[in-house]
Amino acid sequence: MNEIENKEVTHSLLRYICPDDWSEQKKVANPIDAEEIVEAIKDGKTVEIINAMIEGPFILKYINAEGKITIQRTKFRGQVDWSYAAFKQVLNLENSTFETDATFTGITVEKDIFQDNVTFFEKATFSDITVNGVFYSRDSTFKKDATFVGSIFKKRTEFFRSIFEGEVHFGITRIGSHAGFNGTKFKKRVYFNSAKIDGGTYFNSAIFEDEADFGNARIGDVAVFNGTKFKGINFNSAKIEGPVFFNKEYLFRWDNIPGKDNEKLIDFITQDYGIDWEKTNIIEKIETDRTIKISTEKNTLLLSLNKEKTKVNLKIDDGRTDELSAMLENGKLNIYKKTIFKGEADFGSTRIGNAAEFRETEFKEQVNFSSATIEGEALFNQSIFEKKAIFIAARFGGNATFDESNFYQEATFSMAKIMGSTKFHSVIFKGDIDFSGVIIGSTAEFNDAEFNQKASFNSAKIEGAVFFRSAIFRCDFDFIGVQNCLAAEFQNAAFIQMANFSFAHIKKHLKFESTIFNDQVKIEHAQIEEAISLKGAYFAKDVSFKYTSLGTFYFEKFHIQPNVKIDLRGCIYDDIDPINSWEELTEPVHLYPYDRQPFSQIEKTFRRAGKDDLADNVYYKGRCREFSENIITIQKPFIWIIRPLWLLKYLISPLIFTGIIWINRCFWLLKEGGLQLLTGYGVRVKRLLFFIVLILLAGTYIFNQPGAVVLKPEANQTLLIWPMDSYLEAFYVSLNLFLPIEIPSGTFWKPSQNFAIFGTLLKLAGWILVPIGVAGISGLLKRSK
Repeated sequence: MNEIENKEVTHSLLRYICPDDWSEQKKVANPIDAEEIVEAIKDGKTVEIINAMIEGPFILKYINAEGKITIQRTKFRGQVDWSYAAFKQVLNLENSTFETDATFTGITVEKDIFQDNVTFFEKATFSDITVNGVFYSRDSTFKKDATFVGSIFKKRTEFFRSIFEGEVHFGITRIGSHAGFNGTKFKKRVYFNSAKIDGGTYFNSAIFEDEADFGNARIGDVAVFNGTKFKGINFNSAKIEGPVFFNKEYLFRWDNIPGKDNEKLIDFITQDYGIDWEKTNIIEKIETDRTIKISTEKNTLLLSLNKEKTKVNLKIDDGRTDELSAMLENGKLNIYKKTIFKGEADFGSTRIGNAAEFRETEFKEQVNFSSATIEGEALFNQSIFEKKAIFIAARFGGNATFDESNFYQEATFSMAKIMGSTKFHSVIFKGDIDFSGVIIGSTAEFNDAEFNQKASFNSAKIEGAVFFRSAIFRCDFDFIGVQNCLAAEFQNAAFIQMANFSFAHIKKHLKFESTIFNDQVKIEHAQIEEAISLKGAYFAKDVSFKYTSLGTFYFEKFHIQPNVKIDLRGCIYDDIDPINSWEELTEPVHLYPYDRQPFSQIEKTFRRAGKDDLADNVYYKGRCREFSENIITIQKPFIWIIRPLWLLKYLISPLIFTGIIWINRCFWLLKEGGLQLLTGYGVRVKRLLFFIVLILLAGTYIFNQPGAVVLKPEANQTLLIWPMDSYLEAFYVSLNLFLPIEIPSGTFWKPSQNFAIFGTLLKLAGWILVPIGVAGISGLLKRSK
């Protein structure tokens, strides 16, 4: 029998209000018949039921409810099916409980729905509903699947701190304003695929224990996921018009525990870890205030601050652990909860119309931003990527910042486009890093970064300067084909393995000041329009500048190991600083392999600067190096003679052919050796004067000997000025024989028969040395490549 005292039934009202002190057994003993409520609704009455029990099937299919319906703190024990019903007034179901399936398919609500703190023990279906007001479902619990597929919420929806224990479906749902899910917990898969939210969406401190699907979703304003935990998420092809936030979430202030932040701490542990809170529970600080201890009836929690005051380790006595972030701000130590992706995160082809913030976010599995578009800044400061990070062909409309982030596996930014600058200060790349083909519209900064596997910037296009100051490369580094880079600076960097800068185009300078290279370096076919600075650089292995063009080489305090080879073939430049560094560069132990061009280039550089003496020294050193190289190797100086004979080597005797080769070689060695000895290849012509004087003095001595010369038959003795026993006359005889032309002095004498050989040798020496001297003075002996 129904004993409800506060009951009112009129032509326009049905009201049941049970006393607050009624027990559950009392309510079960005094149920309200669902049919009675249905009839009242059909009649357009206002329905108000509070703290009651409704028994029997509650069927409102296709009914138009004209009156306001309020069913609060009430339990529905029978089937609930309100499909395609229309509610003209507010529908209020706050604090109620549905013990069986609840079906609201296709309902229309002209005003607001209130179902805060409602519990659905079985499946809840809200598919294709239309709500013209606000949909409130804060602190609600859905024990089984909840379906909102195809529904239209013309205003905002609020599911703050709700719990979904089954699958949740918001696919192709339309929300006309904001959607609020702050503090909501999703224990199974949740689908927002193809949903359209005209306003912002808020998931601060939400927990996704299974996959979340936002594929093709449309969000018209901001999307906020601060402090959220994801098992896995799919944002593939989603479109977000406003900024996106996946930052850390503020929890409490360390110094305010215990104290005024107790409630914030209680809310956190209750929501995230399901810890029941009672008045008898205790919050205290132990271990010189470095640990917060929370004692409840069932559990003990410890929050321990590390020595650096950057992390808080949370430990529950049932074995669960977690890590929080600590940050000292304005002298106050604040505690934050990070956003964590425990499963794969797919943002492929996602479009974000403003900034995207992922500060201190943790990605436990693969994250994919392939072909994603972020119109504003992208901030990933202090984030952790434990698995592969994919940003292939992603587009960033502003700056992209990854300062102090960690990449534990491969990170791929190939073909990405960053309209602003990009910053990777103090980043650690433990896996391969690929920036091939990336386009950066401003500066790229990798100062203090650490590269542990292969690092590739091949064919990257960087409109601004790129900075790798104090970076460490423990792997091969490829900067091949980088285009239009304003400048590249590697001051104080360390390359443990090979570095390759070939085909790079740098508009200003390439700096390696105080940089350490422990392996080979290649800067081949590169174009550096201003300068390469190697001030204080250290090279432990070979370095190649083949076919590179630049303005100035800076070698101040340049260090190279004794066995290091420098390849300068085809390298062209305007200047060397300091100027005396050319000597070390051209040492045979360093300049290898030999080529004539590096010497010609240095010589041309010095002559252009008006330093002809230095240019002569370079030319001489180059010719000497060429001579020594040809002595060591099988060289064919007159290849134009040998090549035709080479075709006949199988037709003539190999011995004859070899003989021709060696005759040719000996002739070349004699010629080159003589030019080096006598004139320094035309730049040490004064040497020739020494040999000429020596020869003339020897001739003077020889022809001054008794019987060394005789008068010519046509000579007139009366014309003799000095007798033959005079050294001066003997000198004139020697000079007359030495010079290719005859002079008046010494013309009366000729070598006697016994000394004819000396005269012949003197004559031959003159015919050889005088033309060489003339050629040396006129510059004919110098030749360029």
